[in-house]
Amino acid sequence: MLAAKALLACSIFAAGAAQAQIYKCDDENGRLLLSDKPCGALLVRKKSLEENYSDDLRAYEATLNKQEQRAKERRREEAKRMEAARYQQYSPGSQHKSYEENLAERNAGVQSTITSRGSLTREEKAEIAREKLSRVPPTELPFCSGGTCTDNKGGSYQQVSKDFMTGPQGQACYRQGNMWTCN
Repeated sequence: MLAAKALLACSIFAAGAAQAQIYKCDDENGRLLLSDKPCGALLVRKKSLEENYSDDLRAYEATLNKQEQRAKERRREEAKRMEAARYQQYSPGSQHKSYEENLAERNAGVQSTITSRGSLTREEKAEIAREKLSRVPPTELPFCSGGTCTDNKGGSYQQVSKDFMTGPQGQACYRQGNMWTCN
Protein backbone atom coordinates (compact mmCIF):
# COMPACT_ATOMS: atom_id res chain seq x y z
CA MET A 1 0.00 0.00 0.00
CA LEU A 2 2.80 2.32 0.78
CA ALA A 3 4.25 1.60 -2.63
CA ALA A 4 0.93 2.41 -4.30
CA LYS A 5 0.77 5.76 -2.53
CA ALA A 6 4.35 6.58 -3.57
CA LEU A 7 3.60 5.59 -7.15
CA LEU A 8 0.48 7.73 -7.15
CA ALA A 9 2.39 10.72 -5.74
CA CYS A 10 5.15 10.36 -8.35
CA SER A 11 2.66 10.18 -11.22
CA ILE A 12 0.81 13.27 -10.02
CA PHE A 13 4.08 15.13 -9.59
CA ALA A 14 5.27 14.06 -13.08
CA ALA A 15 1.95 15.05 -14.67
CA GLY A 16 2.06 18.45 -12.96
CA ALA A 17 5.66 19.01 -14.03
CA ALA A 18 4.84 18.10 -17.64
CA GLN A 19 1.94 20.52 -17.75
CA ALA A 20 4.02 23.34 -16.19
CA GLN A 21 6.41 23.56 -19.19
CA ILE A 22 4.90 26.57 -21.00
CA TYR A 23 7.29 28.91 -22.81
CA LYS A 24 6.55 32.59 -23.44
CA CYS A 25 8.17 33.84 -26.66
CA ASP A 26 7.95 36.91 -28.88
CA ASP A 27 7.56 36.36 -32.60
CA GLU A 28 9.17 38.49 -35.34
CA ASN A 29 6.36 41.06 -35.13
CA GLY A 30 6.63 41.40 -31.35
CA ARG A 31 3.50 39.37 -30.51
CA LEU A 32 3.47 37.13 -27.44
CA LEU A 33 3.42 33.41 -28.19
CA LEU A 34 2.81 30.62 -25.67
CA SER A 35 4.29 27.25 -26.55
CA ASP A 36 5.21 23.94 -25.04
CA LYS A 37 8.49 24.10 -26.97
CA PRO A 38 11.47 26.33 -26.12
CA CYS A 39 11.60 29.67 -27.94
CA GLY A 40 14.43 28.63 -30.25
CA ALA A 41 12.45 25.60 -31.38
CA LEU A 42 9.57 27.66 -32.79
CA LEU A 43 9.18 27.49 -36.52
CA VAL A 44 9.86 30.83 -38.17
CA ARG A 45 8.74 31.37 -41.71
CA LYS A 46 11.60 32.25 -44.06
CA LYS A 47 11.29 35.59 -45.80
CA SER A 48 10.80 35.65 -49.50
CA LEU A 49 13.33 37.19 -51.85
CA GLU A 50 11.08 40.23 -52.33
CA GLU A 51 10.77 40.74 -48.56
CA ASN A 52 14.55 40.50 -48.13
CA TYR A 53 15.07 42.95 -50.99
CA SER A 54 12.49 45.31 -49.52
CA ASP A 55 14.13 45.16 -46.07
CA ASP A 56 17.57 45.77 -47.57
CA LEU A 57 16.25 48.71 -49.59
CA ARG A 58 14.64 50.28 -46.52
CA ALA A 59 17.86 49.84 -44.55
CA TYR A 60 19.90 51.42 -47.37
CA GLU A 61 17.50 54.36 -47.65
CA ALA A 62 17.59 54.85 -43.87
CA THR A 63 21.40 54.90 -43.98
CA LEU A 64 21.39 57.45 -46.80
CA ASN A 65 18.90 59.64 -44.94
CA LYS A 66 21.04 59.47 -41.80
CA GLN A 67 24.17 60.43 -43.74
CA GLU A 68 22.33 63.29 -45.44
CA GLN A 69 21.07 64.61 -42.10
CA ARG A 70 24.59 64.46 -40.65
CA ALA A 71 26.00 66.30 -43.68
CA LYS A 72 23.32 69.01 -43.37
CA GLU A 73 24.13 69.39 -39.67
CA ARG A 74 27.87 69.67 -40.41
CA ARG A 75 27.17 72.34 -43.06
CA ARG A 76 24.97 74.26 -40.61
CA GLU A 77 27.66 74.11 -37.93
CA GLU A 78 30.35 75.21 -40.41
CA ALA A 79 28.17 78.13 -41.54
CA LYS A 80 27.63 79.14 -37.92
CA ARG A 81 31.38 79.02 -37.21
CA MET A 82 32.15 81.04 -40.34
CA GLU A 83 29.53 83.63 -39.44
CA ALA A 84 30.87 83.88 -35.89
CA ALA A 85 34.43 84.28 -37.17
CA ARG A 86 33.32 86.92 -39.69
CA TYR A 87 31.41 88.78 -37.00
CA GLN A 88 34.37 88.66 -34.62
CA GLN A 89 36.79 89.79 -37.33
CA TYR A 90 34.84 92.91 -38.25
CA SER A 91 33.34 93.75 -34.88
CA PRO A 92 34.45 97.00 -33.22
CA GLY A 93 37.39 96.50 -30.89
CA SER A 94 38.32 93.23 -32.54
CA GLN A 95 41.92 92.10 -32.41
CA HIS A 96 41.72 90.92 -36.02
CA LYS A 97 42.54 93.31 -38.84
CA SER A 98 40.89 93.44 -42.22
CA TYR A 99 42.80 92.59 -45.38
CA GLU A 100 43.05 96.27 -46.28
CA GLU A 101 44.49 97.14 -42.86
CA ASN A 102 47.09 94.36 -43.09
CA LEU A 103 48.01 95.46 -46.63
CA ALA A 104 48.37 99.11 -45.61
CA GLU A 105 50.56 98.12 -42.65
CA ARG A 106 52.78 95.93 -44.82
CA ASN A 107 53.11 98.58 -47.51
CA ALA A 108 53.95 101.23 -44.93
CA GLY A 109 56.82 99.05 -43.74
CA VAL A 110 58.09 98.59 -47.29
CA GLN A 111 57.89 102.28 -48.10
CA SER A 112 59.74 103.23 -44.94
CA THR A 113 62.54 100.83 -45.90
CA ILE A 114 62.83 102.38 -49.34
CA THR A 115 62.73 105.96 -48.12
CA SER A 116 65.24 105.31 -45.35
CA ARG A 117 67.67 103.98 -47.95
CA GLY A 118 66.89 106.75 -50.39
CA SER A 119 65.82 106.35 -54.01
CA LEU A 120 68.36 105.29 -56.62
CA THR A 121 69.05 107.29 -59.73
CA ARG A 122 68.85 105.71 -63.17
CA GLU A 123 72.64 105.57 -63.38
CA GLU A 124 72.95 103.80 -60.03
CA LYS A 125 70.38 101.20 -61.09
CA ALA A 126 72.21 100.61 -64.38
CA GLU A 127 75.51 100.22 -62.52
CA ILE A 128 73.99 97.64 -60.17
CA ALA A 129 72.58 95.71 -63.14
CA ARG A 130 75.96 95.72 -64.95
CA GLU A 131 77.69 94.55 -61.79
CA LYS A 132 75.28 91.65 -61.38
CA LEU A 133 75.68 90.62 -65.02
CA SER A 134 79.47 90.78 -64.83
CA ARG A 135 79.52 88.28 -61.96
CA VAL A 136 77.52 85.62 -63.85
CA PRO A 137 79.19 84.23 -66.96
CA PRO A 138 76.78 83.98 -69.89
CA THR A 139 75.41 80.58 -70.82
CA GLU A 140 76.23 79.48 -74.35
CA LEU A 141 74.60 76.72 -76.38
CA PRO A 142 77.49 75.45 -78.50
CA PHE A 143 76.24 71.87 -78.92
CA CYS A 144 72.88 71.24 -80.64
CA SER A 145 71.84 67.99 -82.25
CA GLY A 146 68.34 66.89 -83.27
CA GLY A 147 66.02 68.61 -80.80
CA THR A 148 68.49 68.79 -77.91
CA CYS A 149 71.08 71.42 -77.05
CA THR A 150 73.74 71.28 -74.34
CA ASP A 151 75.11 74.45 -72.79
CA ASN A 152 78.68 75.17 -71.70
CA LYS A 153 77.76 74.29 -68.08
CA GLY A 154 76.40 70.84 -68.91
CA GLY A 155 72.69 71.73 -68.87
CA SER A 156 70.39 70.04 -71.40
CA TYR A 157 67.74 72.00 -73.33
CA GLN A 158 64.87 70.40 -75.30
CA GLN A 159 63.82 72.30 -78.39
CA VAL A 160 60.02 72.36 -78.74
CA SER A 161 59.77 74.63 -81.78
CA LYS A 162 61.98 76.93 -83.81
CA ASP A 163 61.78 79.77 -81.28
CA PHE A 164 60.98 77.88 -78.05
CA MET A 165 62.78 75.33 -75.82
CA THR A 166 62.71 74.15 -72.23
CA GLY A 167 65.73 74.55 -69.96
CA PRO A 168 67.35 72.10 -67.52
CA GLN A 169 65.10 73.15 -64.62
CA GLY A 170 61.99 73.20 -66.84
CA GLN A 171 62.09 76.95 -67.47
CA ALA A 172 60.79 78.35 -70.76
CA CYS A 173 63.41 79.71 -73.17
CA TYR A 174 62.56 82.00 -76.12
CA ARG A 175 64.64 83.07 -79.11
CA GLN A 176 65.22 86.81 -79.48
CA GLY A 177 67.20 87.28 -82.67
CA ASN A 178 70.38 85.21 -82.22
CA MET A 179 70.00 85.07 -78.41
CA TRP A 180 67.93 82.76 -76.20
CA THR A 181 66.29 84.12 -73.02
CA CYS A 182 65.16 81.74 -70.28
CA ASN A 183 62.75 82.66 -67.49
